[in-house]
Amino acid sequence: MIYETEQDREREREILPYALAYLGLARASHLSMAQVIDYLMVDHRGEPGAFAEVKDRPTLSWGFRDGLYLSKNKADAAERFGERTGLGAHLFVRLKDRTIWHVPMFRFVPGKVITFGRTDRGDPRDITPCHVYPWHAFKQVAA
Repeated sequence: MIYETEQDREREREILPYALAYLGLARASHLSMAQVIDYLMVDHRGEPGAFAEVKDRPTLSWGFRDGLYLSKNKADAAERFGERTGLGAHLFVRLKDRTIWHVPMFRFVPGKVITFGRTDRGDPRDITPCHVYPWHAFKQVAA
């Protein structure tokens, strides 16, 4: 089952200009679901510059729990992309207060791996191993 809606993708697109500016890149191309990571970001010449996972978390506040939880599948994909291409992989997240934060994903050693996920949809596949990206590892991109 696919849960990402057009509204979800639109909220991601609102974050992209900040992510691109932060990385000094020009454009982002949405990758297929098979790639697991959301975007390939390119420079002004169209050359690949980075991969990015972009999240909008309108109910999540800075400092809630011990960090941002992200599917281990996404974290593993970021690591594979980085190893095979030499390009960085980055996580950008917009929180409840509309601030945008960044943490590098490539060669990131998570504080821990937990089992976590949504229970409101009744889909047991929503509960997965997740990397915990601790709040102290993030840098603010936009207020």
